[in-house]
Amino acid sequence: MIKELYLQQEAVVRIEGIDSDPGTIGRGVRQGCPMSPLLFSIYTEMMMNEAMEGSEDGVKVGGELIRDVRLPKSVI
Repeated sequence: MIKELYLQQEAVVRIEGIDSDPGTIGRGVRQGCPMSPLLFSIYTEMMMNEAMEGSEDGVKVGGELIRDVRLPKSVI
């Protein structure tokens, strides 16, 4: 269902009352869709996990290594 909602989307641009030909939207989530924040969070979580896997990089704050700005799972 989600796949059908987001894949093969088309959009028309209206400029001065004239519509363009439909164009396929290749990326992104729909602005205003209630699922957009959830889908964005899932995507960024996956990207963050992949990017930080095995990494020691970060910034030390109060003696603690901070690798990202997400809340710890113990807080959620």
